[in-house]
Amino acid sequence: MTPPASSSFSFSVAATTTTMTMTMMLVSSSALSLLFLPPSAVVDAFLPPVPSSAAREASALSPVPSSVGPLFARVTSSSSSDKRKKKRSNKRNSETGRGSSGGFGTKVSPPPTHDPDESPEIARLIDFLSSNGSSGLRGDDDAGGVGGGGGVGGVGAGVEVGTSKITGRRGVYALRDYKKGEILFRIPSDLVLALSDPSKGGEDVPTPAHAGLNFIRMYRDNPQASVLWAPYLDTLPTRERHFDPTPDFYDEGEVRAMELPRAVEGALERRDQVNELAEREGVSPDDLRFATYLISSRCFQISMDETGQGAKGDEDAAGKGAVKSTKKSIRVLCPYLDLVNHSSDNPNCELHLIDPEKDDAYFAIRSTRNMKANKEILISYGGGTGSSADLLLNYGFVPEENKFDKLMMRKAGKKGGEGLIESLEEWSTTLEEDERALEEGVEGNMGNVLRLRAKLKRAYP
Repeated sequence: MTPPASSSFSFSVAATTTTMTMTMMLVSSSALSLLFLPPSAVVDAFLPPVPSSAAREASALSPVPSSVGPLFARVTSSSSSDKRKKKRSNKRNSETGRGSSGGFGTKVSPPPTHDPDESPEIARLIDFLSSNGSSGLRGDDDAGGVGGGGGVGGVGAGVEVGTSKITGRRGVYALRDYKKGEILFRIPSDLVLALSDPSKGGEDVPTPAHAGLNFIRMYRDNPQASVLWAPYLDTLPTRERHFDPTPDFYDEGEVRAMELPRAVEGALERRDQVNELAEREGVSPDDLRFATYLISSRCFQISMDETGQGAKGDEDAAGKGAVKSTKKSIRVLCPYLDLVNHSSDNPNCELHLIDPEKDDAYFAIRSTRNMKANKEILISYGGGTGSSADLLLNYGFVPEENKFDKLMMRKAGKKGGEGLIESLEEWSTTLEEDERALEEGVEGNMGNVLRLRAKLKRAYP
């Protein structure tokens, strides 16, 4: 399938979230319209072609965040006026001999919490992004390293990809101390990969399976696009690496063992959607299932308006000048941002869209508290309100802590509690039995099933 022609629609800040996608805010139509040119035109008009010799993984999808996928986080609209405040602050720091994190003299670095990811795939991704306007990334030639003159806010590279020394999970880590409100890194909005035709307002992708099909046809199997976006596609999970299976990959017995009706029904429904679409479109069910997993675990959902008045946010998100218009949404992938991991209860950063009304808008990770160097960057997926069942269905993991489980289980047997189990007595096992099985070493898919059941049972009021 050839990517659709450029659209005249404009994009706006999203004001809604779903459990399937990260709440997004995008930019004017010019920022994404290139994504819908014929592939040859994109290569000529957008970026220098990526060398075809770039290494690709041998996989049915061969085509990241990591052990948990981006994401779908809460996004806030911001203005570049923040930059002027930061410049004044940096000047004061320079005059007093203070670093951007305060204090005097050389500080003792905290012990590393991770091993830097020095793989050629990540190096190529950073080179690709940095060459096209991204900043704050480790390995960015323009950043000059920590304390250099480039990068975000003139402080050099602020983050790097690494593997946790404790969990073995890939994520993104701060390279220096940050104060609350500082930007750690940013990615231009025209470096996202759209998964539907803006002129159709998302109607061409009614399910995640349809978005997965578009990913296959528009990027993975498209000769020009697969070369152009190779530095990103090469970092995506494969079945052999950075893969946390969602219930899409469980056998039916494992799916039904989750017991929670809304989780079981959600998993089986998506399985049926994939199988039916694969048969109708003549693609491999396994390929489409994996592509759907990639999209469900990593894509952002953005809103757009049909007014043709440029990019404006909803009034609640963008303030004065917001336009009233018909809202539609599409799904996109955003390189590097989808490497940031999740925390339900203790995120330390948020995803922002800076200057959404401008063509040169960009996505930025901004700290929500003071942070120390070597700290892992964490955001909240699912708009920050996803239950553990939602997180398992869409990202393939069960978090250690999740306050939203208690909020969900309070509704069991009440209005809004459809698809829940009303009481502990209605489960097939007790909490103690599930915990004992986990202590005995049950892992893999059933390990996640048991962790989910135990967490939900603890969440009853």
